[in-house]
Amino acid sequence: MRRGRGREAAAAVQPLPPASLDELRAVPARKRLQLEALLGAVAPMAARARRLVDVGAGHGHFTRLAAARFDRDAIGLEREPDRVATASALAAGGRARFVAFDAFQEALAFAPDDLPVGLHACGELGDRMVTAAAAARCDLALVSCCLQKIGAPARAPLSAAARAAGLVLRREALGLTNLTARRAGVEASLDEELAARERRHALLSLLRGRGLDVALGEEMRGINRRRAHGGLRELAARALALRGLPPATEAELRERERAARAAFGRMRRLTLPRALLARLTEVAVSLDRAMALGEQGHEVEAAIVFDPEVTPRNVAVFASARPGGLGG
Repeated sequence: MRRGRGREAAAAVQPLPPASLDELRAVPARKRLQLEALLGAVAPMAARARRLVDVGAGHGHFTRLAAARFDRDAIGLEREPDRVATASALAAGGRARFVAFDAFQEALAFAPDDLPVGLHACGELGDRMVTAAAAARCDLALVSCCLQKIGAPARAPLSAAARAAGLVLRREALGLTNLTARRAGVEASLDEELAARERRHALLSLLRGRGLDVALGEEMRGINRRRAHGGLRELAARALALRGLPPATEAELRERERAARAAFGRMRRLTLPRALLARLTEVAVSLDRAMALGEQGHEVEAAIVFDPEVTPRNVAVFASARPGGLGG
């Protein structure tokens, strides 16, 4: 297994053709840089694939660009029907198509000449992609994210080496991987990021106060995490509506905000040792996935594929079922 050679700088990737960039004018700059970097990184594997499979395709930016750049059929799997409809409309006339598919619930099945790609495949989805690629003996490109999004209380290791080492990680430990020590926030200022986390803590307290058994991190299930940058009132209204509960009262909101402010202050003082484990945990999961593929005969490279300023979730696993198939 090779580790981290040659894929570390997004700037080293050939820029997207102007026509492709035109259709991405509404896409945030950080997302465009991720698309550029990943398209460049998968080029050797894409050149020999019959089909690209974008798992968790969202609005289909990667699917469409990959289909056009590599002149290949590409299918985007996305569980949200509204996103599938939007992506399909944007892809009209090209070689990309999209289907509604919940890869957290439905079994993934790849063909040997497929190239599955997961750009920030969350939690259990990344493990499912690794298992399916190993079974199909196909290539794989995976950048993981939000490792705590698993159905079980803990993540079981995929590789024999990790099983022998007892690398079982509880959901709470996997949640550490979202911690990033930075002087500034990634999508907002550091103050705004901290306020959003405090707001999420208040939401968790609110839901538990309503008698719900909500695990840490589950308070945002079904809600885009960026909504935490708004006010607690709107966030709570969305979370409660999804659970069929009436809106929060002003007294409830004030009480939960006050309690969250005090509790979050205490929590921040305890975050230093937790933050030190964040990157280690993220890398350990990526290497477990890489080892699982290597044990099945894949040639595997684990690498930093994006600049940390583009996104701190930048650990990638590239695996080829063909000798010498990873290219440069």
